[in-house]
Amino acid sequence: MSIINTYPIFEADQVLTNDHLNNVFNYLDQQDRLTRMKLIGSGIVCGLEILPGSSSSEIIISKGCALTSQGFMLLLCQKNYTHYTSYTPPVRPNDLQFIQQCDEKESNPLPFYDQPYNQGLLRLVEKEAVENEDGGDVIALSQMPADFLNRYAVVLFLEAEELSLKNCDANDCNDKGSRIDFDIKALLVDKNILDKIIKINGDVIINNAVNEQPLLKRYNVPVQKITTASDVLIAFRDLADQQTLADIANALKKSVSRYQYLTGNENTAVFDTAYEALLALRDDILKNYPLLIQYFYDYLDDIIKAYYEFVRKTQCVHTECCMNEMKFPLHIMLGEANVATSGNRSAYRQYFIYSPLFNDQKNKLGEVQLLFTRLKLLLTQFSIDNMLPFEKRQVRITPSRYGKAPLSDRCIPYYYDVAATEQELYRCWSYKKANSGEEARNLSYNASEYSNAFPVLNPLLYDIEPYNFFRIEGHIGKNINEAIAVVKQEQQDKNLPFEVVALSADYIGALVRGEEPKCIIQDLESDYRVLIAEFVCKLHDAYCKVGRTEYKPLSIFTGTVTLAANTVSARADTLSAALDTNRVSAITQEEEEEETKILKTSLVLNPEIVSHPFVSILVNEFHASKAYVKGDTISRLCKPAKDTIGAAYINIIQKNNGQFKNPVAVSTTILGTYLRNGFFELIDSIESMFILLMNNELADLNIAAFKTAYERYETAIENVSARLLRININPQIFLNTCITEQLEALKNEYLRRTAQYRLAKNFSYYFSRHGGVEHKAGVPKGGTFILVYHEERKRQLFDVRSILINKELRSILLRQFPGLLQSTQNVDELETKTEELHTAIQFKEPELYIRMNDVLSKYLEECKDLPEASRNALEAIIKLPPQRTAFTLTDGMVIADFYIPYICCSDCPPIAYIITPPPVQEDQTPVLRIAKDSFCNSDQTEFAITATPAGGTIEGEGVKRAADGTFVFVPAGLAAGSYVIKYTVGQKTASVTVQVTATPAAKFTTTKKIGDGIIRVEIKNESSGTTDQSFYNWFLDDEPFSDKKEPDPLTFKLQTLPHTLRLRVSNSGCPSEFEEVISLETETRKLSVCSDVKEQSLESSIPDGASITIIKNEGGIMDGKLIIHPSAMNIAQTTTFNVSYTINNNQKDVAITVIVANADFTMELTSSVGTNALIISLKLVSLDATISKSEWQLIQGNNVITKQEKDVLISPFVLGDFVDIIHAVAGASPQNCGKTKNFRITQDIFKLNLNKGPFKNV
Repeated sequence: MSIINTYPIFEADQVLTNDHLNNVFNYLDQQDRLTRMKLIGSGIVCGLEILPGSSSSEIIISKGCALTSQGFMLLLCQKNYTHYTSYTPPVRPNDLQFIQQCDEKESNPLPFYDQPYNQGLLRLVEKEAVENEDGGDVIALSQMPADFLNRYAVVLFLEAEELSLKNCDANDCNDKGSRIDFDIKALLVDKNILDKIIKINGDVIINNAVNEQPLLKRYNVPVQKITTASDVLIAFRDLADQQTLADIANALKKSVSRYQYLTGNENTAVFDTAYEALLALRDDILKNYPLLIQYFYDYLDDIIKAYYEFVRKTQCVHTECCMNEMKFPLHIMLGEANVATSGNRSAYRQYFIYSPLFNDQKNKLGEVQLLFTRLKLLLTQFSIDNMLPFEKRQVRITPSRYGKAPLSDRCIPYYYDVAATEQELYRCWSYKKANSGEEARNLSYNASEYSNAFPVLNPLLYDIEPYNFFRIEGHIGKNINEAIAVVKQEQQDKNLPFEVVALSADYIGALVRGEEPKCIIQDLESDYRVLIAEFVCKLHDAYCKVGRTEYKPLSIFTGTVTLAANTVSARADTLSAALDTNRVSAITQEEEEEETKILKTSLVLNPEIVSHPFVSILVNEFHASKAYVKGDTISRLCKPAKDTIGAAYINIIQKNNGQFKNPVAVSTTILGTYLRNGFFELIDSIESMFILLMNNELADLNIAAFKTAYERYETAIENVSARLLRININPQIFLNTCITEQLEALKNEYLRRTAQYRLAKNFSYYFSRHGGVEHKAGVPKGGTFILVYHEERKRQLFDVRSILINKELRSILLRQFPGLLQSTQNVDELETKTEELHTAIQFKEPELYIRMNDVLSKYLEECKDLPEASRNALEAIIKLPPQRTAFTLTDGMVIADFYIPYICCSDCPPIAYIITPPPVQEDQTPVLRIAKDSFCNSDQTEFAITATPAGGTIEGEGVKRAADGTFVFVPAGLAAGSYVIKYTVGQKTASVTVQVTATPAAKFTTTKKIGDGIIRVEIKNESSGTTDQSFYNWFLDDEPFSDKKEPDPLTFKLQTLPHTLRLRVSNSGCPSEFEEVISLETETRKLSVCSDVKEQSLESSIPDGASITIIKNEGGIMDGKLIIHPSAMNIAQTTTFNVSYTINNNQKDVAITVIVANADFTMELTSSVGTNALIISLKLVSLDATISKSEWQLIQGNNVITKQEKDVLISPFVLGDFVDIIHAVAGASPQNCGKTKNFRITQDIFKLNLNKGPFKNV
């Protein structure tokens, strides 16, 4: 039936037809039902819960109310059903009108009138009504199997039956028409039938919870070894397996049908092919753009987050615009028969569907529809082109959110085409922004495509407090050097709170030599410089003395010392022997005396000798400049004078571009040449060591080269040791340095640290050592952003230092590859062994692979008759690494990014200061401490007393020993004043003084004065224990209103009572409180009166001049003179009115019950077969359960039957032509408010109602 838009207008003397009356009724009925169903809603309003029964043999339905989709209201009191019987619905009434807004034809069967919905229906029966059932078998639920109810749901069916009132009887032939009776039936309906009804209405059977819950697994969990860049990408691929894609696609497809009633007529074809589209996209990425596989993983994560956000929002929407009026026109599903509905969401329960007018449902529905549109766009707007070419993509950091933040609150990733024509994703990204017209303020890598607002394009320049995550994009595919430089620069420029590290995905790359950050060896470099300075200082004095030895080159040719011929010959022989044996002990006594004389007379003193502290400054300077040349130390520290060996040495170095050539040739004819030759050699050997130490930091120092230089130095010392002794220089000064051992120890520590750092820069190692590595295409605040790059081996050699820190490879290296630890191996051999090691560690059990390889290699060696080609093929197979998917990647290419949610592994770890506690003195001064020094004497808290050292005694008033043996101070009960607590240890005592303050006792009294509806309260403060310094705070209903000792009086309207008055008194922080409720003493009584009483005074007498105040007057039943007027209330049923008033400040509350006696009744005519005839029975039931008296009179001609009962059964009952029934009642009150109702049962009424159930006297 379409909407009725007209109604008749009646005129005077108009002839009325049934159409006129029916049109009026139908119009008003439609308007009434349309108001309910379109403007309010449909479904269960409240109650109607299936309650858990005392046993499985009963079904309890609570009191409640519901509206059908046709706007019919169903009201039900609580029912306990224990039985059931078969149910066949009556014939569907022809005149029952169903509203259909769009005038659609009723093409579907009507539940539960039409086939197939009227089959197998069971009607529930209450235990009390079993005996009144006269048709069909009534079966107790307790007699059925335990699982009987499993297949059924409980449905309230509004049964409509059209009854003809017949047209003629013996006395009247007027057309009486028909009527439609409505009766609520509780039915058990097979769930299969309900499924069909739900499905035909376009709904979906929804289980208690949404079963489709797609999830993405975490990256590399459980943790597996990742040894190559391809492994990194494959781990992403494995997370996006076909099952995951199928789960996502299935969830999306199910959501389309499940929530179609909310999304409307949206085109949903994209969801039907979601699985195929996702699978094709994944395969295309793996084949052509493997670096983008991490973003495909992110893309799936977006879809899942969008799906859950959509589903969560649908649970907040209980509305439908212009719902299908035939969805549940005459029935309400309550739930499964065997499941309590309270706390359980049932697929077979008609939850209330609001009109969009209520509970902001319109906006919530709009948000659901926008999120659904966003889901569609996500499936179509992923763009590979947005990320290509890699080298031209700009690296950008966009603030975002992560964790529990929904997708709407995050920035838009750069792999979406955000502003495609008619598919503008940015407009649907956030409902909050879209609803306020701010969709162009969504942050995104591609924000410039839809916004030119500066804060949107440069969000990092503004407050980042609302964000907890930074999305970093554009770096994938770039070279690691460029990528890390740009990200780090942006992080520093924008002062962003995260760190950045770069890790190699190549496992063997952690074993090769490379650059190391200075900070991990800064302490070693410092030790290195201190060691050099110490070495220079040890040599300083002796070195400078040697450099100050006199030297004049011409004396070699014109020397004043000559030897006799025989002496020269002898000396030549001796010198030759000495040079041959590298010893000088064979020099003659004459020569020694002559050389000693030369040394002592030629020693040049220089007052400008530099102090030792200057040495460390020179070492730092030389290390900084890397420009040290031979002679710098002797020049800067010794400042040798002219005509000395030192000055000559400096001159020679300068003339020969840093090269040294000894200017003194050993002569057999000139005394002193051997000495000066040895001193020049000594100085040059020292300077040769200094040039290695000063021009090389520890990282660059060649220990082998230094050892060679040091061996030359030791030889030079040995050659001149005897001469040094003659000038009071002990040769051991030069030799007792241990410099080589110290340098070697430092260098080994350096190698260990740098190897560990290098290994830590490997992704697999890093992943296994740092918990919480995740991928979210960015980094949270306070986290570490990890760039993972591909590293080619090229011609990399094994670094021995790896054995120091790589426990995983240590045993393999020592047992299987000892050649890699030998420095004598040639480069080709090292390269081959490194390649073999690289292959081995790619297997899950490297040692097992190596042993198998050795066995097969030995077999090939021994198998002499094997063809060469076959041998080569087998050897190639043996050396093959495990078969893995490999992608084509370039050296240094960034392939993925990750994060850990904390700052980790800074190149320069923070300095930790460890302060050693001072040693405990045996005789300590005692120290006594307590939490505070002022207390209240009402405080029963036990305050701990701390005393050190242990072993002493504590005494003082208020000090007690607690249950655990410690001492405490309890101020409760102490008088106000100062108290000293002492702690004595041995002969020493410590003490503290505490102050105890008396807690006042708050109290006040009030005096009340009432007049003209106003109460005035005067307050008198009667607190004790107060002082002049006491503080007073007054509160009225917990709101402060005064801090005076005596506050001003308070006034209130009587209607506002009661009020709570509270006083807080405080002495130096010790408070006390007292409160009183301000109200009137009230006299309460009840009064019953008949509804036909015109007036009645509530007071028997009122004193002259009395002050009357009306406080409460429900319904206006009372006038100002305290007289009530019940008859003027025009009430249809007994009602109670509450009134309050005061007479001379005395309040009285009266509950007035106006009694309306109801003499209405129902009649029920039934027939039964007696012994010889049909027996007719008449049952009369009063409708008012509150009446105190009930009298029935049945008048049939001269016969009168009188009954004094509330309910009467007359059997047999003989009608005759008619029977008049008179029902007189008296109300339940002293007044016995009476009422009488009449009714005549005629032959027509008899025939119409016989065996048709109860009917009323109207």
